[in-house]
Amino acid sequence: MRIRLPGHALRSLTTSATVVFLRKLVNLRRRDAPVGRLVNSYVRQSAGPALPDEVFRNNMKEPAMKNNIRLRRRKTRIPLMPLLIGGCLISIFVGCGHQRPAADVNVELARNSLHQVLTHWQDGGQIEQLRDQSPEIIVQEGLWSGGHILKSFVITPQSRAENANWFCDVELTLTPPDGGRPQTKTVTYAIGTDPVITVFHAML
Repeated sequence: MRIRLPGHALRSLTTSATVVFLRKLVNLRRRDAPVGRLVNSYVRQSAGPALPDEVFRNNMKEPAMKNNIRLRRRKTRIPLMPLLIGGCLISIFVGCGHQRPAADVNVELARNSLHQVLTHWQDGGQIEQLRDQSPEIIVQEGLWSGGHILKSFVITPQSRAENANWFCDVELTLTPPDGGRPQTKTVTYAIGTDPVITVFHAML
């Protein structure tokens, strides 16, 4: 004997079977929050009023599902404190790296400093000793560092001031390191007076 069921009863049975299957799928994939939400959405749409809302609320209260949702929310947060600290440090470093430009050269001080340096060289002094005096003088002279002996020098009138440096030509009489015959050559020095006194052999 064939039994006929009303249409709404058949739909209720079909829906109930679908709900049971999907609930099993939710239990298997409970650790995957996106899949769980997708399945719950499908169940809610398929079951209609036959499935009470308490089922979904209870499902969302399960620890595994709540932990997954919290984890996904935590990943989207932007840490503001490290960004603020990094910005402050960059501002400090940029401010410290900024230096005022050197003042125009003091020609008289530059000339006296050059004479002092050459005299110290002629007297047999060491180039490093000029940094130990007050005020210190920073000297760069490859001939001196290379062992040449200064026999005499003449500061010529050929000089010019350009912004922070004073350039001056000097005739040097030098004895080579190997003790050969003294030779005279003209060298240009660049002297600065701010913020420290510097005397450099200019490579022009």
